[in-house]
Amino acid sequence: MSNNMHYNINVKLMYVYKSLRSFFLIVAINILYYQIYNLSFVDIMYLGMIIALGNVILEVPSGAFADLYGRKLSMILGAVAMIIGYTFLTFGSSFIPFAIAMVFMAFSQALMSGADSAIVYDSMLEEGTVKDYKKVEGNFAALKMFFMGTGAVVGAFLFSYNIKLPYQVLIVISIIAFIVTIFLREPPRHKVLRTGWEQLRDSVKFSANHREVAFLLIYSGIMIALTLVGHRFQQPFMQDIGIDVKYFGLILMIIMWIAALFLRKVTVIEKYLGEKRTLILLPVLLVVAWMGMAQVNIFVGLIFLLIFQVASEMTFPIVKDYINRHVSSDMRATVLSLKGLSFNGLFFLISYFYGWLADKYSFHAALNGISITLLVSMAILLSLWFTKKK
Repeated sequence: MSNNMHYNINVKLMYVYKSLRSFFLIVAINILYYQIYNLSFVDIMYLGMIIALGNVILEVPSGAFADLYGRKLSMILGAVAMIIGYTFLTFGSSFIPFAIAMVFMAFSQALMSGADSAIVYDSMLEEGTVKDYKKVEGNFAALKMFFMGTGAVVGAFLFSYNIKLPYQVLIVISIIAFIVTIFLREPPRHKVLRTGWEQLRDSVKFSANHREVAFLLIYSGIMIALTLVGHRFQQPFMQDIGIDVKYFGLILMIIMWIAALFLRKVTVIEKYLGEKRTLILLPVLLVVAWMGMAQVNIFVGLIFLLIFQVASEMTFPIVKDYINRHVSSDMRATVLSLKGLSFNGLFFLISYFYGWLADKYSFHAALNGISITLLVSMAILLSLWFTKKK
């Protein structure tokens, strides 16, 4: 154990890093920021599609890069790309610079996706504490909600003084996050290292042939892609139920802090429900939340926004833990990147349609649309999966 003690620092540093990255000052105002510069819902979806397409192209190769050349290096490069992306968002005032920012954000997300979870899981594997991984991921998710909620209030306050100020502060925060990644320590990766092509080929082949992993990649792809679409309508929903823009940050902070309490108990909740009931409950909660948001236009509708936040964030630690149970350390980042590929690819394919629905009819129609899509797709997927498992 003494030889492995130095890997403890990775989990601690990731707590700091995740907290910094989650201090997302623009969570309550980013859609409004784009609309100030006359971007339509379709334009805003296009920006999301750029990130999604970038991730589709980069996600798996970046995971292979992390497995072959180091998760730490991948994290460092991702932090640099994040700094550049926020710089373009800060100084941009039209679709083109915002689109360029999304390209760098795609690089950042792809380089960090999979690498962050892999470096934590393998560090805990070396320490013999991997049984607590789901709890740690739940803590990460809780921290994310806490700092995103706090960032929502601070960001909205800064936005009220100067619309550029939240983005300027995010550049500084990103630089600090970059410094944190420098102090990470690369845990060992077991088995024989492959070439880049062999890494991609073997990881894809493994995922396709492993029934549980293949199912989880499809499940998470559908869940997270539709969640990403749903997040685009949070701010219009709050406007629709009569909440003043200046209170957006406070409302989101309260919702995210409550969600954080649930996420702190994600291990207990999942253990009580079991895998089957958990995988059924999460999409059911999302459907209830989105249908409620589409139908209710009074203040009590915030309950549905809370349900949405809790269900969407619980998906990440639970699915990551389920996947990690079946994957060896030498291909962990690559396989986790396939999860990112699945939801980014689907988001790219469907997001324009829901943006068009919102512009043509209303965001209520878009919310109803994603509810029906999730309900039908999950009914088919889960019934096929549980039938085959019997």
